[in-house]
Amino acid sequence: MFYIRLKGGLGNQMFQYVFGEALSNKTGKEVKYDTRFLEDIESSKYNSFRSFAKRPLVLSHFPNIDKNKFISLPTYALHSGILGRIYDKVLTKINKRFVQEKHFQHDNYETYVKDDAYFDGNWQSYKYFNQIEERIRHDFDLSSYLNSPSNESRTDSGNEGSEQSKKICIHIRRGDMANDPRTRAFHGVVSVTYVKEAVKKMYEILASTISTASSPTEWMIYSDDIPWCEENLNRNNIGINQKDILSFYNPNLKTDQAKVINPSIVQMADMTEADHFILSNSTYGWWASFLSQKNLNKTVICPKEFYKASGFSSIDLIPPTWVTIDIPLE
Repeated sequence: MFYIRLKGGLGNQMFQYVFGEALSNKTGKEVKYDTRFLEDIESSKYNSFRSFAKRPLVLSHFPNIDKNKFISLPTYALHSGILGRIYDKVLTKINKRFVQEKHFQHDNYETYVKDDAYFDGNWQSYKYFNQIEERIRHDFDLSSYLNSPSNESRTDSGNEGSEQSKKICIHIRRGDMANDPRTRAFHGVVSVTYVKEAVKKMYEILASTISTASSPTEWMIYSDDIPWCEENLNRNNIGINQKDILSFYNPNLKTDQAKVINPSIVQMADMTEADHFILSNSTYGWWASFLSQKNLNKTVICPKEFYKASGFSSIDLIPPTWVTIDIPLE
């Protein structure tokens, strides 16, 4: 049996899930996902040098994921603080039963263990699930959420859209990455300059398509900080043509569906309906763009690096077909 520790928000949980499924596919071992870090333990108990918001388990809202794979392991509560990290390192050296992610690049972790093991990491690389991509798309199917009346949280700035409009998703991740000093020092956030450059690049890439289109292009901004976006990412600041539509979506959807589930999964479903994507340094936006199959020739633009802190490469996180913008995170 392999156990995978779940932690962080929806995007992080999805990477941890696919890492476990890939391990199971390669080794034939059963995999369970430890939810205790998400359920009832304050994050600061595990990691005193970082400040994380407490996160719920969101993976369970994917209809095609087997809920029996989720398990709470209270014994792991012993692995907390400085003593816990020391204990984990000792465990790894003695019998390799506890596997800590060594770096942010893809690695063959299944070769490190022969028996039961517990895996703790982020595992943020598309290379882990290349061989099971179709099954992952099935597990992460969001079609049941696409009829959610989420448009009531939309505010428009521009012309009326039509069914023929090309839709471009701009995802801006801020929250604790912008407001918590230690989190911002590690992750950073994209700047207005980056968004403006990404919009310019998108117009260049889609020039022939946009110029011949009979309908305006619709640019949809999704964010956990809509007020900041409305103030700083207006059409003049980021270079949206006057003939095009600029829309803002609030993640705190006021719908009956969003009240009974985590609203982040409803918004992700809505984002997958876009034709093209401009991303911030966020695994949430990463998954929305990856899962989108509305346009198989989609353009995805993202920062060259997903981490402001030095020593954390994004080389195995960003697929080779995506376009990167080399503007430092703030």
